[in-house]
Amino acid sequence: MSGDNTEMIARLTQISTQMHATSDIASIMRLAVTSSMQLVHVSEGASGLLMEKSFAFAECFDGQQWIPMQRNFDDVGLFNRLLEEKNPQIITSDTQVESEQMLALPVLNDDGMLLACLILFQPEHGVFSEQDIFLLMQVAAIMASAIENSIRHADS
Repeated sequence: MSGDNTEMIARLTQISTQMHATSDIASIMRLAVTSSMQLVHVSEGASGLLMEKSFAFAECFDGQQWIPMQRNFDDVGLFNRLLEEKNPQIITSDTQVESEQMLALPVLNDDGMLLACLILFQPEHGVFSEQDIFLLMQVAAIMASAIENSIRHADS
């Protein structure tokens, strides 16, 4: 195993330990965002919890601070795309100045039920690579497990 792989496994293990150390879903979601941003070097990130038939996004992290966010991304069909396809979705928006990418990852439980969404904006290297998506899918799986544990803990 190469040093890079060993380092990534160690980072994912640390992320899992941190997320599973709390039963507060908001804290789990914040940890998922900040950890993901560090893993793949993006400018902003957010996570939304599934509520009814939409995602509830309360805040976005810009690398410095948490900023209130009142958007559910229904204008790009995010909920339906993640619910139907259950795969990461890259959404590109072209402005007159540049093209911007957003990556939305479904957070699915073991039964494939959609729990939440992890969104990352504008990677430093311009586009999300296959390795970025693979690593972020691991974070989303860890996030799902931590959320499920939190729900079980609250029910007991």
